[in-house]
Amino acid sequence: MTTRDTTGHDQKFWTKYLDESTTYGTYEQRMPEYKTVAWALETMGLRDDMTVVDVGAGSCDFDHYLRTGLGWRGRYIPIDGSLDGTDLNSWVAPLNRLVADFVVSIETVEHVHDPKRLIQQLVNLADIGVAITTPNPDVVDVFAVDPTHVAEVPTEMLESFGLVVSGVEFSGRGDPHAGRFDTLIATTHQLM
Repeated sequence: MTTRDTTGHDQKFWTKYLDESTTYGTYEQRMPEYKTVAWALETMGLRDDMTVVDVGAGSCDFDHYLRTGLGWRGRYIPIDGSLDGTDLNSWVAPLNRLVADFVVSIETVEHVHDPKRLIQQLVNLADIGVAITTPNPDVVDVFAVDPTHVAEVPTEMLESFGLVVSGVEFSGRGDPHAGRFDTLIATTHQLM
């Protein structure tokens, strides 16, 4: 049986979308972002006996990177509408049924109508740390970059949850020499 998300699309659709979209590019083009998030988890103490929950996992490319890029052997739990039908606009972290050492959300919070609510759920679920990436609205026209973006997530919003925000450049839309990065990464620990 094929699982469909709330938009009626199956995993094959989303995998093709992710690999053919000019926004996301191929796995190889997205890998630097996965590498940065993986490094953040390593900085926070990621070990093989730990669980990573990936909210907005898409085609689970981050799991692939953790295993091939880091050699990580822990438990990976993907949550995504294209995989299990989860609507992240209303998803509530199952605090009593799911153990999550780390929670990641890579390029996802800008796709929900109430990003504050989703960020709160991510923070609630994580026992050790959180890593979130999102387009930097101070540099990128978030709505023009992807037609499925419905919210801007500014630095101040991420910091209001106690997250430390840094800028990184992934798509070439920013100007790193001027300190204007196209992507924000927010974690529970200082990265640099």
